[in-house]
Order: sequence, then C-alpha cells, then structure tokens
Amino acid sequence: MSTRVQGIVSRLDGGNAIVEIQRSSGCGRCHEPGGCGGTTLATGSTAVRHYTLPNHIDAHVGDQVWLEVADGSVLNAAFWAYGVPGGLMLVLAFLATKLFASDMAAFIGALAGLAVGYGILRLKKPASACSTNIEGREVLSMHVYP
Repeated sequence: MSTRVQGIVSRLDGGNAIVEIQRSSGCGRCHEPGGCGGTTLATGSTAVRHYTLPNHIDAHVGDQVWLEVADGSVLNAAFWAYGVPGGLMLVLAFLATKLFASDMAAFIGALAGLAVGYGILRLKKPASACSTNIEGREVLSMHVYP
C-alpha cells in the first residue's frame, strides 16, 4: 500500500526532476480565513517545497506528477530520529545514576546517550538517498497524469 502526493515539475537538472509540492497542514485550512496557519508558523516558510528526484519517466517542466510514497515510512523515520536517541538517553542516564548515584552523573549519562544516538543516526544510511524522499517517506515511483 502507498500514499500518493501530487506535484508539478518546476525544472530539470540533468537526469533529475525538481518537483514542487504543496505541503498541507493537519486540517488543510492553513491559508483560509479562520485557519491557524500552523504550517507556515512552524516552519517560517511558505507551504511549497521542492524535491529533487530521479527523472525515470522523462517528465517535462510543467508536467503534473503523482509521487507514490511507502506507508509506514514516517513511523520508521520517527523511530530512528526520536526513539533511538531518546531511548539511549534514558538508558544511559539510568545506568549512570545507578553506578554513580548523582544528578550530575544522570545528566552526563543522558548527554552521552544523545551523542551515541546521534552517532548511530549519522552512521545509518537511509534505505534511499535523501533526495528521493518526501517528508521522510521514500518515493516509490513518479507518474505523469493528464
């Protein structure tokens, strides 16, 4: 199963297509009267994002395309980005507290856990190149639609 995201090819760069995607907020009312504007406030930017993707379908500038992304990839990315460093932070803080029985040891253990978690993330290579994912989701395919 996959999720489809609509985009427009804004330019070509060698064998890549730069696809412009309109980001949506949680409720879809970001720019409407009464909408909270949360997406714009949270990011400090407009709701349009550009992604560089391999142009395997020979798309042209102005083509509207569907990008298919794998379901579950956001959960997987969240686990690696938050679960691993956060879990290591808690485990090392607990171990440091048990070994040295001080708040400073817990603090240093927590920092060490975050550092180790960050190091693991830096060493872990994503399943796909960073340029082939959208909002943390791996792009499975790109199709032109009429």
